Amino acid sequence: EDWDGQPRLVGVREDIETIVEQFPTSRYAMITFDSEAIMRVPITSDSTAVISAARTLRQEITSGSSGSSVGTASAMLSEVMSANFDETKKAVVFFFSDGEQTSAQPRESYEAAGLFVDAGLVLGYGTEEGAPMRIRSGYSEEGEGNYIVGADGEVGISTIDEVNLQQIAEELNVEYVKRNPGSPLNVAPGGDGSLIGEVSTNSVSVFGLYWVFALLVIVGMLLLLADFIVRAMRTRRAVL
Repeated sequence: EDWDGQPRLVGVREDIETIVEQFPTSRYAMITFDSEAIMRVPITSDSTAVISAARTLRQEITSGSSGSSVGTASAMLSEVMSANFDETKKAVVFFFSDGEQTSAQPRESYEAAGLFVDAGLVLGYGTEEGAPMRIRSGYSEEGEGNYIVGADGEVGISTIDEVNLQQIAEELNVEYVKRNPGSPLNVAPGGDGSLIGEVSTNSVSVFGLYWVFALLVIVGMLLLLADFIVRAMRTRRAVL
């Protein structure tokens, strides 16, 4: 909760919508990842699909957390970009993350994907001081009130890892930009102050990768269904 007192995902959602608005005629794909990568939105020219997906981004269900790697999406990104390679189009990648590696495994490299990247940005969220994360069971939109506590009994603090983010930017051959609440984001190609330079929006494929600590809204739905079934079975036994 160090995005002006709110979860970092609030900033990610806002920036995704801003970028889509600045690439109105492009094709898009969205990959989300935590301990594994998921193709959230396959290649499409429907910008509303990307915005809708962005608005559903949620933190992981805490009880199912097993650590996340900021490199988990590397293989999927390479596959998607190579499969959709078109020399008449430009491939632009936006990578949203706090850069924090919570998996015990070494971070995977994005160098293979970087071979296909024409432009883009690595966008960093969070602060060096860090902030706590709320528990989420899947029953609410965001956290339920209590903060995640570590094995030592202390509240866990998540911090930005700009070293990881800068290394990923180098592997993807793009720039790294630290994001802060209230600061405008101008990626519109061809405009004054554009962060990604001259790239025609009429020939762009935009690939988004979002570190979301494991969103999977459907898991929350399944948990609700499971709870309903258990309650129903208990009620039925009581009646019998």
